[in-house]
Amino acid sequence: MSRAKATRLRRPSRGRRPAERRGRGRGSPLWLAVILAVAGLAGGAVYFAEHLKAGAYDSATLCPEAGPKATLAILLDLTDPVTRPQAQRLRMILGREIAQAPTGTMISVGLVSADKANWGAAFSRCKPQEGADANPLIQNPRLVGELYNDEFIVPFDKVLSDLLHLPKADSSPIMESLQALVSETPSIETETIPRKLVLATDLLQNSETLSFYRGQFWTAFAEMGGPARLSGNLQGVDVMILRVPREGKLTGEAAVDDFWLHYFDIQGANGGFDVRVLGDL
Repeated sequence: MSRAKATRLRRPSRGRRPAERRGRGRGSPLWLAVILAVAGLAGGAVYFAEHLKAGAYDSATLCPEAGPKATLAILLDLTDPVTRPQAQRLRMILGREIAQAPTGTMISVGLVSADKANWGAAFSRCKPQEGADANPLIQNPRLVGELYNDEFIVPFDKVLSDLLHLPKADSSPIMESLQALVSETPSIETETIPRKLVLATDLLQNSETLSFYRGQFWTAFAEMGGPARLSGNLQGVDVMILRVPREGKLTGEAAVDDFWLHYFDIQGANGGFDVRVLGDL
């Protein structure tokens, strides 16, 4: 092979390759920017999709499509009407409980009533998002606020006002009314979410089944097989009792308290109840 031919077949000088690499290197930031932009758009799409999904709710119950995130069940024993100061304090405490409840909390309100037709949940809706918490990028804060007020706060206030102005009743079936409310609030049995039961009551059970006025407390209840009839469906539920003092009513407070301690223990509720008095003096 001639020297000239060998020269033509010789590999290109290695001195040119760094320049080629530098040329490719100058283009790499552009490709990197494109890749990051695409990834950012994809991530943003996922972000917005997740937030839109999280904001989806049932139009009837206002609950998240995945179900309530917590539960607050309220039972009002107004078989003896409360005084105006007691009603005002009750409103204040319930208002605070609702304000502190997270968005998506099921709020249900029931009544202790001599009429079985009034048992169950008179109000049952989830707390929606407030306008102040709306994300202006994907939500309309004004519409969010209107939903919160018109579909949640106003109906709740109306139900509470109606219940606070009911006439006096001749019996007080607390246990029965409570069980009816619990049965119409299924999420109170969902142990994976926070749950709370608030009772505004004088705690004086009085029905055909059991009456403290007939001297029937826990011993009498146990002898008639009452504990076996309890559902035990308050497992892990926190209990707040707003005690309503009644002038001239039953004086055996120790026996009353002992009954409810046994009752909630068998029902599975958490101990250490939060007990407050709705006084009027």
